[in-house]
This record gives sequence, C-alpha cells and structure tokens, in this order.
Amino acid sequence: MTSIRVRRSGMNAKAQVLAGLVLAVFVACFSTQPLWAQSPAQSAGWKGANNLIAEHTWGNGTTRDYTGTQVDVNNAANAGIRWSRFVVYAPPDNGCTDPELQHLVAMQRASGVNIMLDIQRLASSGTTCGGSASQTLYDPVNISADAQYKSWLANLVQTYKPYIHYYEIHNEENGTGDWKLVNQPSPTRDAPVNGCKTSTNYRSGVANYVSFLKDSFNTIKANDSTAKVIIGGLSEWTEECFIDQLAVNQAWLYMDYMADHPYADCPDSSLCSSGLYSVERLQSFKTHMAAWPSPYNNLGIWITEIGYWDAADTPGFSSGQVGRASNATQQGQYLVAEMNDMKANGITAPIFWYDLHEDGKTTDVGYGVTRWNGSAYTLVQPTYSNFQSMTDPASDLVISVTPFFPIQTVTAGTAASYAVTVSDVSGFSGGNVTLYVSSLPSGATASWSPSSTISPGSSATLTVQTAGVAAGTYALTITATDANTQPGDALNAQVGLVVN
Repeated sequence: MTSIRVRRSGMNAKAQVLAGLVLAVFVACFSTQPLWAQSPAQSAGWKGANNLIAEHTWGNGTTRDYTGTQVDVNNAANAGIRWSRFVVYAPPDNGCTDPELQHLVAMQRASGVNIMLDIQRLASSGTTCGGSASQTLYDPVNISADAQYKSWLANLVQTYKPYIHYYEIHNEENGTGDWKLVNQPSPTRDAPVNGCKTSTNYRSGVANYVSFLKDSFNTIKANDSTAKVIIGGLSEWTEECFIDQLAVNQAWLYMDYMADHPYADCPDSSLCSSGLYSVERLQSFKTHMAAWPSPYNNLGIWITEIGYWDAADTPGFSSGQVGRASNATQQGQYLVAEMNDMKANGITAPIFWYDLHEDGKTTDVGYGVTRWNGSAYTLVQPTYSNFQSMTDPASDLVISVTPFFPIQTVTAGTAASYAVTVSDVSGFSGGNVTLYVSSLPSGATASWSPSSTISPGSSATLTVQTAGVAAGTYALTITATDANTQPGDALNAQVGLVVN
C-alpha cells in the first residue's frame, strides 16, 4: 500500500498521498527536431498539478486500475495541464513507489504531460508500506546508505533520461520532523535576513539536508547533464530561516532552481483581510534569496505546491488549516487569482496546483479539482473549469498517442504504427494541426496517413519503417502545432519503440 503522510504547512496538518512509481529501461536516440520542438523533449506551458495517481486510489497494491488512472491523465490534458508532479521514495522505501513508474510515465508522456519527479526520503522511521518490517530513516552521513541511494538514483536517471528532465529533491524539508529539525527557529514567519534564532540541532539538520541535496545533484548531473535539479519546495512556515541556513551551507551550488509552497489564507489582500497572503509569502521568500551572492540570487523559482481546500466539501477538515475556501466558487476564484498573482510576481516556471485528484475517501480533504464520487471514476469539480479556462497559449491542444504501454515491439525491417489524435482544449481554437515526428532511430523512416495536417478532433496514423534499424529501445517524440503555436511552445508527446 502507498503510505499516507501528514504533512505541515504552518502549524497545521495537510493530508497527502504519495504517488507510486516503477523502474524500466529506456534508451533514446535523438535526431534533428523542428524549430518548435525542445531538446530535451517537453511541452511548454505553466499549468501544473500535483498528482495523486497511485495504487491507493486506483488499486490495492497488487492489482491496479489503469483505466481509472487514464481518466485522470485525460482530465489533466483536457484542462491544458502540461506538468505533473510525482513522488518516488528513496531506498530503503522505494518498494512503496517503484512498481508504478513505467506505466505512469508512458501514459502521461503519450498525452503530452511532462513529469517533474520529486525524490523523497521518509520523514521518520516506522514500518514499510506493507507494514510488515521496520525501515531505516535515510541518513546522508551514513556511508552505506549514501552509496545505496546514489546507485538507485543513478539507475533511475539513466532509465528515464529520455522522458524526465526535472528532479525536485525532497519536499517541505523545513517542516517539523524532517532532517531532525526538532527545534523550530524564531521567528517562524517574516524574519529579517539573517535575523533568525536557531539551535545547534536545527543548523545541523539543515546541513544534513544540503548533504543529501549535494549527493542528489552530483548523481543526477553525472547521469544526465541536461537534467535540472530543483530544491524541495519549502513550506511557507519558517521558510525565511531555512533559506538563510541554506546560504550558510552554500546550497546554491547544488541546485538549478528554488521552489516554494506559499500557502496562505488567500492569494492577496484584495480577497481577504487575514494578513497571511500567498503573495506576501512569496515576496518574503524572494527577499531572503536576494541576499545570496550573484548569480544565485537570481535563480528561478518553481511553485511546486499551492492550493485551497473547499470547506463546504470537507467540513470536518481542520478549520485552522491555511488555505481555507468557504465553497467551490471561492476556491475557483482563489485558483485563478493565485495563478495570476504568481506570474505577476515574477514566476515564469510551472505552477503546480495541489491537487488534481482526490478519491473521496481517505485522501479527500477538499483540495482536488477532480475526485472520486463513490461510483464513477472522476467527478469534475467546479474549479476544474476555472483551471481549464485560464489562458495559456502553450496549452490549447490535447494530444493522445496509442499504443504507449506495453511498448510496441517489432522485428527490424517491419513497421510500427501509432494512432495520433489531436483536439482543442475547450474554449480555444488554432485551426488545423500539423504533426511532426522526431527522435527517429538511425535508418528509420516515417509517414503519416491520411496526412500530417489534420483538423482538431481528428486522427492520423504514424507509420515507422525499421529497415536497417539497429536493435534497441527508442523514444519517439511527436509534436503538434497550430496557428497559435510559437517557437518553444509546441505540444510534445512521447512513445517507446522496441526493435528486435
């Protein structure tokens, strides 16, 4: 079973289910791409969602309901969501999350959804996901555990190099309990730069996290020099003091981006009068980063979690939990304002809403824009249409490529065929769609039927001839463009091809 953790933003608990993942080997060979296709391949766009697609929601740990999972992926794509945040546990807890990744990566990339993988180690010792054996809290100072972790991470990065290029290292590591941060710093919010009172234990805990970050950064870069490393998104609670301690440890040497979780009572002062605003939390975060030396004071910031829970949907949830919306209408209002406020305050990286899906059972705390209604796979919440209607020129198309799993396997000299369907996101239209394929293996040729130009809502068949192709496993990139597409904004999907 996937474990469920209670996490903290501020002094209050927020439930989160961690997604299950699995390893499988893909080796890609990349060829020249059209102007608007990126390398590494990814779809542009700023809309992101935390994903609770896991065996907890769609299975029981032995059997898995990928039909229900596909509904979630389709909902994300149809809302123009281009980024999915998934979690994978580090050893010795990777057995809880490894068994899903191959299928989920294939499913999402075939729908043009990018994956930002969050590497986590459990916050405390306890039992494994199966509940039958004790686990050991990962200790970055322990040489044996360190070697085990780096070997596992190297294999993970090599395995998914064609498909995953962004790695977040842990999650809310400044929270109580993580990295043995047993003594909270003072003040807990709005501390001036270098104005925090911290204990020896606290400073040691931050140093341990930076050791873990360094190990992760060096391992990822050694196995994929194009990959980007993002610090684990910080809880808004005590973020200032933690950032100052990151500076003491020169943590900027081991990241490409910072990340924030600016939870608050509402997005800005125009929407409530509590004094705890998401915009203010982000501005304080940036103030402390600005004290770092150049060029690190200008590192980009990802918002890897932000959300508001619907109190009308979940009246039993903690009334003191930050991010409370009175009802779905206000939740949708906050969603739109939050996204616009983040962009207006300099956020150009993806923004991940917390969260896409809740199952209406143990994980339903009112955040999800879709949920399980007890009989159907997904009940779309009012906030879904708010998300869908937000303008993002890079997210006006929906693509689906099949088959994507199991990976299509052919004998050299024969052909592989894929069905490609493209439609408009509701409310957007850019006319006819042009399709391209890149990353073909050496010697392969490709053709489209009836044409590589199709109308939205229709399909084309991609045929790849493999005469002269060496045996191996390849990742094909399929790009869709319309009249709205600008260079760098194209929608890209990926599927695998095995040639024997």
